Amino acid sequence: MTIWITSLAILSFFVITFLIQTRRYKTAKVTGGVQLNKSVSFERSLELYANPFSHCSRKVRLALEEKGIDYRYRKIDLIETGSYETLSPNYLKINPSGLVPTLVHDGRPIYESDEILVYIDNLTKSPALIPENPEQQSEVSKWLEFCAIPSSDPMGFLEKNAGACVPGLTM
Repeated sequence: MTIWITSLAILSFFVITFLIQTRRYKTAKVTGGVQLNKSVSFERSLELYANPFSHCSRKVRLALEEKGIDYRYRKIDLIETGSYETLSPNYLKINPSGLVPTLVHDGRPIYESDEILVYIDNLTKSPALIPENPEQQSEVSKWLEFCAIPSSDPMGFLEKNAGACVPGLTM
């Protein structure tokens, strides 16, 4: 019981600190998918802004590797380092929400990991990440939803989404 209370206290500290920093740096909500009205600087055709501790970053990186797609990995520090790189002015130009991952394709940012997965799957047809069979597509959708961490409320949906457990574990 004491371990749970200590873990909850530590998690609460990180969440409160993140919320304070988020307000301080004026993040903004974003819409998932390709941002056609926005262009950011880039060095390579595909660049992934991510962090190895981030569940959502890991699944996007796995998809890129599975597809054999060449990309540049740009590590972005999360709050555990104290640098708040996700809230830095430079990163907020790429993703105003201050969240990872963000995939940039020829200067166009793509937000939200599940949207990025679909985008990656459409870049090359083989190997397919999303099956063509409607029943199998439905199964993939169920698993994506079950593992989702919604940006609007990362700690929400604890009763129905396994992904909602991950933020506390990744901090």
